[in-house]
Amino acid sequence: MCVAHDSQVMPVIFSWVIALLRSDSGLCLDVSQACREGSAQPSASQRRLAGETRSQMETVSITPMPAMGHVLLTGALALAMLLGLHLRLAELAVASYRLLPPGEIPGAAEVAAWGIARIARAFGFAFSLAAPFVIASMLYNLTLGIINRAMPQLMVVFVGAPAITAAGLVLLMLLAPVMLGLWAAALGEFIAAPLEPR
Repeated sequence: MCVAHDSQVMPVIFSWVIALLRSDSGLCLDVSQACREGSAQPSASQRRLAGETRSQMETVSITPMPAMGHVLLTGALALAMLLGLHLRLAELAVASYRLLPPGEIPGAAEVAAWGIARIARAFGFAFSLAAPFVIASMLYNLTLGIINRAMPQLMVVFVGAPAITAAGLVLLMLLAPVMLGLWAAALGEFIAAPLEPR
């Protein structure tokens, strides 16, 4: 009786574990799917499209990530790999034993101060990278408001939507190399001295 109960419970528990691993949506590898498919592997674009579709269906938000965000994320990851981020992270993991020796627990006040300083720096840095786009968007909305006040019968949103899209793409083309360079420098500073609040 107990054996039958365990044999019925284990597949359910195993399916929950698989469901939890699969819910990470792209971060965990779906080994069972790869074993079932064998040599019939879908192309990279098909896998990416399927992953994006699945992640949009599984999230609470229905807002997808903007295309510019995808470009910057892909560029940042490619730049990180070109700069040897995987090696630097391994060095950081080894150095962490020197910075925080095993058995020693850092004080809560120091950890809180370090965490708050890092979060403030990350937020400020992210806003400074996004500032040109925020300023362009604010100027666009201000201009649309003035035009709409002057000519209420004109559908300014339909006229202005292609303009802001083109302006955003031009800004991205001009600023992406600078933004990625600043991001790489900030990442290098963090890996060189992770415990300094700066």
